[in-house]
Amino acid sequence: MVGLMRALTPRFWLLFLLGLALGSGLNADYRDSYKAGVDAFESGQWQLAVEHLTAAIDQNPEARGGTLVRRYTPYYYLGLAQVELGRCRAAIPQLDEAERQGKVRARDLETLVSRRQECVDLIGRIDTVRQAAQVLVDEAEVAAAAVRRIEQTPVLRSEWAQGGNSFASRQTHWTAQIANARQFLSEGDEGLDAARIQEASRIAAEARDRLREIESEANTRRRDLQPVVDSRLREIRDAVAATQRDLAFVRNLLAPVPEALIPTLEAADAAIAGASAADSSTPIPELDHWLSEVRRELRRLRAAVQAPPDALMEAAEAYFRGDYGGSLEMLETINPSQNRVESQVCLFRAANLFALSRLGSLADSTAVTEQIDQCGRLDEAIAPPGDKFPPDFLTEWSRVIEEGTAVATDG
Repeated sequence: MVGLMRALTPRFWLLFLLGLALGSGLNADYRDSYKAGVDAFESGQWQLAVEHLTAAIDQNPEARGGTLVRRYTPYYYLGLAQVELGRCRAAIPQLDEAERQGKVRARDLETLVSRRQECVDLIGRIDTVRQAAQVLVDEAEVAAAAVRRIEQTPVLRSEWAQGGNSFASRQTHWTAQIANARQFLSEGDEGLDAARIQEASRIAAEARDRLREIESEANTRRRDLQPVVDSRLREIRDAVAATQRDLAFVRNLLAPVPEALIPTLEAADAAIAGASAADSSTPIPELDHWLSEVRRELRRLRAAVQAPPDALMEAAEAYFRGDYGGSLEMLETINPSQNRVESQVCLFRAANLFALSRLGSLADSTAVTEQIDQCGRLDEAIAPPGDKFPPDFLTEWSRVIEEGTAVATDG
């Protein structure tokens, strides 16, 4: 053996001693970190202790028994430092690992068990408080969702942001408070801070209550506004129907329509199109706008064409939809005060009689000829537009008028 040792070269011994030195240096790294961590722990520098002990564990995670200096139990001191910092959730698994490795002295083990139980108890209390706070946060979220739904109600769109204390401003404030409550809850849970979690509960409860108030007020306002919307829609429908009836009458009896009247008719058509698109989702100010537009165009139309009585237009509408008997009854209620109205009444009476004659519903066939002849003799006689009345009625009209003219000339 001695001979073998003598046979080894100086180079071998140099490499051997260097290896021992390097190995000793590696051991010194984790031991230095451990010693620095324990020293920081014993001086109450908890965060510094955590940093050094974590470094030691990274270099050597396994505990070791006693030496001339001290035992190597980094998880024990790391767990206790975390306890002192209030980080019980991190401390418990570290203390568990220290116990599992089995190198903690008996008296230190008693401390480990005691401090770990403190953490378990604290976490239990915090979890109870946290769960109650979470319920309040969830309830506040439900209330916020209910407010968002009612915000989308068409009848409330134009009013949601009106005023300094509007639904929108309050909704924004209390929704932001829910976010604050969530932040307090997260911080309190992480730091095991019951006071912070209780503050989250207080904020969430107030946000929930205020949002429920907003929902109640908004629902009341919606119920108040809905009849207004329904009324406006009825008025718009009536105004549109009246304007459409006048337009149909003008286009049926003034063919071709005079050039000067075309812009008026087009403006009325545009107002009808806009108003007809309105529905229960249209804000009240917009409903008011379209109602005003249609009524204005109706007035302009009637002023431009000297619109006939409503009864005459209703009679004309009845004729064009095939209600000849009904149209005749309406015409009987009219007492013409203008020559043009008298001519229009006469024309529709003749057209209705002719249609009934073709259907076999007229007992006296001469009534058609007599009516057309009477129309032709009026002071302001008008002819039926060629594109609005049936061809056979136009032919009969022309025949009677021409014969009546010949008789008058002969006379």
